[in-house]
Amino acid sequence: DKKKEKEDKKKDKEDKKKKPEKESLKDKIKRENEAAQIAKLLEKETKRWKQFQSHLDKNPRKAIRQVNVDFLKKCEHQHVALEARLFLLRTRMQIWRDYCAEVTTNRSYIDACLVLIEIRDLCDKHKSILEKAQKTELVDTLLQMGLKDAAATIAKDLGVSLPSTPVQSSIDVGMSAARLQLEHMGHLLTRPVSDVEDSRVGFRPDLWQQRLLDVIDNNESALVCAPTSSGKTFISYYCMKKVLRTSDDGLVIFCAPNKQLAHQVKADVYAHFRSKTYKNPPWTLYGEYSNVWENVETCQILITAPEYLQTLLTNTKLYASISKRLQYLIVDEVHCIDELENGALWERMLMLTRCPFLALSATIGNINEFHGWLQRCQDVVKQHDEEEHKGKVKRNYTVHKVPDGEEVKEITRWSDLQKYIYIPQPPEERALWQECRPKISKQAFGEDTFHTIHPCACVTPAGLATTGFPGDLGFVPRESTALYGCMNNVSEADPALRKRLQGMEPDVYFKGLSHINQRKARDYEKLLKGEIQAWAQEPAMQKYCDQVLGKHRSQFLAALQKVQERGVCAHPMDSEDWLLGALIY
Repeated sequence: DKKKEKEDKKKDKEDKKKKPEKESLKDKIKRENEAAQIAKLLEKETKRWKQFQSHLDKNPRKAIRQVNVDFLKKCEHQHVALEARLFLLRTRMQIWRDYCAEVTTNRSYIDACLVLIEIRDLCDKHKSILEKAQKTELVDTLLQMGLKDAAATIAKDLGVSLPSTPVQSSIDVGMSAARLQLEHMGHLLTRPVSDVEDSRVGFRPDLWQQRLLDVIDNNESALVCAPTSSGKTFISYYCMKKVLRTSDDGLVIFCAPNKQLAHQVKADVYAHFRSKTYKNPPWTLYGEYSNVWENVETCQILITAPEYLQTLLTNTKLYASISKRLQYLIVDEVHCIDELENGALWERMLMLTRCPFLALSATIGNINEFHGWLQRCQDVVKQHDEEEHKGKVKRNYTVHKVPDGEEVKEITRWSDLQKYIYIPQPPEERALWQECRPKISKQAFGEDTFHTIHPCACVTPAGLATTGFPGDLGFVPRESTALYGCMNNVSEADPALRKRLQGMEPDVYFKGLSHINQRKARDYEKLLKGEIQAWAQEPAMQKYCDQVLGKHRSQFLAALQKVQERGVCAHPMDSEDWLLGALIY
């Protein structure tokens, strides 16, 4: 090792003695031109930013939206973008100050969370060009809000000393940065993204999404079963984009499970692709085939519902007019097939559709069997096409299952699901609310309409000990802190157990992290789930597990009691016994 160190030092000395290579005239001109272009761009963007500021809305929230949508998305210089983001931070901070001045109790902390997000974006996107004064401003902001833990972490990360800025009691959030993020910012936590960029979409897709993009590029079919908000529907828009980009008459049929969702898809299609223009009429972007007949034979994206798709495919004259143009069928919420009376009819419909398809769903219990059924349908189509075209088939008839294998474990969803129980208003109260709705505030009636349910209210100690939490019973971040708080309370009489929980305290577990992402929150959730399951399995700890689950169960039962008090159980299945039997695992 010493010999290697000597050689490295000798090499460094030799490198220092070497004269730098003389820059060629061509390289010098190129460098100067690039510098001149950057300076010109900086001048242009700085001027645009000043002009933009002079026309901002006086409402600070509207001004923030204007900067994000109309300026930052088009900003071409990093230093000017930095100035715009600093403006957003100062505006967010002023909104939080104004809110705190008006509201002193029962505050919402969303504006404080948005301040934290602006600081996160500044550190993530502009860390390399932040000046010392700007770094200090970020740290000062956190200290004023009482977020000393986050301030210390960011100061260390940015390489500045922690100033002695006092906490401003009027805007103090009264909790640590870790608790602020877990309890009030769960839906805003950043999602882990893939390291691989893909030019086909405007984000970094996961591996299963990349494979689905390849399936679409190869004009093949796929059964896509992924959780809600994990990105499967967005990928289907890539399928539409591909067809729209390659022709003016290619057709994609999007089959939504009901007319309401069909209208939503129609609006999304317009929002995504309204910029496309057509030189040759009568071609149009989208059409609808439901109780409304709109551009059915001339559109490129036809939106319909299952019952109307059936009519479309069995109408010989109508289908003949679009079959040659049809390039893809997208069936959203394909598990709804099970709700239809005639499964054989769907089988015939899939065979009549002589094009690749994407079948999308979030909840297919028997996915392997369903995938096999879809593949058998395509095998019949392939056999028919080979007979019709004398063995020369035009496409691949394989139905891919996406995600598959290890890809399933890697799926993360954009948003978590908060659990609620809905308690209808008594009939007389609902009638009064309908009568007075234009004249009174909504808070006057129905304040207890929705009650949150902690997932721990839906499990039993015996079930927890044997199989653990069901895989689809996830927590939102605030439910993790609620579980820890309850576990910590019941452990007060047991010093050994209390010591065992010390590392699970949010401020301890997330120490050194200024920003928590979804993956970290999920890891924390798994840790707590594993601990409460261990309590259920250890005889000495079972009493503590019973207390924790019992507390959450009592809150659930209190909500059910309100149902009985209001007398809104219209059917036997709404009774307390039925609900307990249906929800308790």
